[in-house]
Amino acid sequence: MDLTEQLVNVGACSIHLVGTIPGFTPDGARVTATLATSQPSLIALGIPADDLPGLAILAAGESPESLIDASEKRLPRGVGPQGGELPASSPLHPTVREALPDDGDAGRFAGLDLATAHLLHLLTRFGPTGPVPSDLVAAQRAATASSIPMVAIDLDDAAHTERVTKELGMLGLLGRSRADRAVLKQTFPDAATAHDLAIRFDAVRCRAKGLRRVEEAREAEMAARLTELAARNASILAVVPVVRLAGIVRRLGAGAQP
Repeated sequence: MDLTEQLVNVGACSIHLVGTIPGFTPDGARVTATLATSQPSLIALGIPADDLPGLAILAAGESPESLIDASEKRLPRGVGPQGGELPASSPLHPTVREALPDDGDAGRFAGLDLATAHLLHLLTRFGPTGPVPSDLVAAQRAATASSIPMVAIDLDDAAHTERVTKELGMLGLLGRSRADRAVLKQTFPDAATAHDLAIRFDAVRCRAKGLRRVEEAREAEMAARLTELAARNASILAVVPVVRLAGIVRRLGAGAQP
């Protein structure tokens, strides 16, 4: 399977799935190029609906910092100060600072949870990174410019929290913390591409069964939403996390094209 893109037919609908990494800047150009050569009936984003207001503000050119103190807005899941580990004003934890080459990078990643900051630093081997999810911003701008309907297909915040609580509990949350500490020690020198690195990183971070079940629930939700939307659309461009792409395609069934 291609690590980054798949075409799947669900009934009469053609779904083009593009797997991206939030914060990996070149993925914005990939999404823009894909939309320049296609005119989907619908754009589906692998984020919760709760993230759409914040994404609209980023697409309008506002900085991520403008969202941090706005309780009704937030950065897309997986980018920004998720989980409350580090407020935006705090320096990075020493574990991550030691892995960063200079204070410029440390400042640039301030406000991200430790594991995300470490991932974005590792990805700089393959291209520029930053706190703005360029893939999602590109999709939002294209949807606005071309009047293409856009929807979010990931678990919403309430459902995600419920799933995390069910699968992890307090002991599981401790396991999640251990998994994050474990991944901070990894550099994945054999990764051939940015997306390969992100997938390897995710495999380590989600090694615990409870964590993996949470991510599987997200994959199932996104596949179910795409199946539902396929019944009403001729073509869909789905921009989803590359680390969830294989699971989504597997659940969509035999319509996948190599």
